[in-house]
Amino acid sequence: MSRRQPGSFVARSALLVLALGLGGCGGGLADGLYARMVTERGEVVIELHPEVAPLAVASFVGLTESAFTETRFYDGQIVDGVSGEHVQTGDPRSVGLALLRWSVPSELASANHDEDALRHDRPGVVSLYTEGAHTGNARFIITKSAVERFDRLYPAFGTVVSGQDVVDQLRRGDRIERIRIRRVGATARAYRVDQGSFVSQVQDAARELLAQNAVRDADVADRFRERFPEARATESGLLYAVHHAGSGATPDYGAAVQIRYIGSLADGTTFGATQEQPDEFVIGRVIGGLEEMLLQMRRGERRSVLIPPDLGYGTAGIPGTVPPNAHLIFDVELVDFAD
Repeated sequence: MSRRQPGSFVARSALLVLALGLGGCGGGLADGLYARMVTERGEVVIELHPEVAPLAVASFVGLTESAFTETRFYDGQIVDGVSGEHVQTGDPRSVGLALLRWSVPSELASANHDEDALRHDRPGVVSLYTEGAHTGNARFIITKSAVERFDRLYPAFGTVVSGQDVVDQLRRGDRIERIRIRRVGATARAYRVDQGSFVSQVQDAARELLAQNAVRDADVADRFRERFPEARATESGLLYAVHHAGSGATPDYGAAVQIRYIGSLADGTTFGATQEQPDEFVIGRVIGGLEEMLLQMRRGERRSVLIPPDLGYGTAGIPGTVPPNAHLIFDVELVDFAD
């Protein structure tokens, strides 16, 4: 599938603003897929980019046009998050749909994702809000400024072409009166989303991610096993080797644990380590892979564990410390714990 160059979004948006100024929301739009969002403070027109983020656009359009729910999901939504950088809306709980439990696989992790196609480098970028890898559903954000760190967190799927001043005025508790999809041109008119097609897209994306992750993980795992031939695997995807068995009970979720550790990347680069005294953490407030390992360990036990990205810092990483999609190796000793 061909992709537009990054600069074309800016030029296209500028032309659309001029067109909207002349023709309003009823005309003057270049061919494409659009969302017209009516709020109590005014109207916002968003161009959607299914060629950049097909899953995010499909979920947004499907919810807008009641493909997944009995009513148009976004009508009557409340703005539930506002900062100097962005606004957020689309929380299922705010319209009584707490049972909306499906999630969207992260397009940031796809081998086909073009990182330069649409970035959070200006106001008016619309993105699927997530709370970690593969956790997107109905919520979305619109930037009020350039926020480059969002590139590693949220898949961008649209750009505001009219009404950025309205976005900047939105406040927490403001009402989204309605959102309507507008199709301009033959390609956009042919674009449709139903529950069957969306489920098929999600399944295809999940299979693709599983396949590419298997290839990615195999090389790193082989090198870990070369270092630790006795390494064993967990169902979640961790690899670990026990160097010294501990004794007694294992900690429970929520326990405060004292550990000594060295954290490094797969290439051996150290990103963190304890100093003279053990560090204290609460199980439930550490990354998933380390949490799983600590729940299995006993006092005095030492292990090395290889943690895949999805159980580590994911697509976000830690800016300046851990790159996105990084495998982590922890050499860890459980010194003590208290429930």
